Amino acid sequence: MPCNNFDFHSDYIVFFNGALNWLMHPVLDETPHIIQTLTLASEEYCQFSTPVDLDDVYNMHTPTLSLEVLGGCLCLCVDRSGAAHDVWVMKEYGMTESWTLLFSIEPEAVPWVNVQSFKPLVLSKNGEMVLLTYKYHNSVFFWYDLKKKSFKQVQFRGHPHVSKVAVSGVGSLCLLDPLISKSPLPLRS
Repeated sequence: MPCNNFDFHSDYIVFFNGALNWLMHPVLDETPHIIQTLTLASEEYCQFSTPVDLDDVYNMHTPTLSLEVLGGCLCLCVDRSGAAHDVWVMKEYGMTESWTLLFSIEPEAVPWVNVQSFKPLVLSKNGEMVLLTYKYHNSVFFWYDLKKKSFKQVQFRGHPHVSKVAVSGVGSLCLLDPLISKSPLPLRS
């Protein structure tokens, strides 16, 4: 893997746009974080930078970062040590200049919960709301209105305590060709 002076930020890898994507943090403090990718079809590695030099902008020695997919875009969540939760989206995959700050949740907006625990799941069709859950306990869901900066808890009728969530549309890393038989299977008697 062509990534000198960097270590894995976490063991969490996101499959998006035909590539595996993961965060790398610098071994030396003065180097910014990067996103490392491996395109599966061509087996080529690529690197691109995070939206900003996170250490400079957020004045944090080690920001809490996570990669997600949101609204058909690669997404970077930045937890500012309990000060706020920022969500950046890369509008054009691989184009670092396309990073856009989608929203920022300040602690005052949600005094009942630590803002570091939010995870974006789905962007609404009109792009005005984001479905959020807790990163470490995904049994409570909220719609976050990006314009009004307000929350509305999602209630599931008949299921007051949903304990797990699955977002459909997750890509598979399995090739189907070896699994599909070209000749009919023999019948058992």
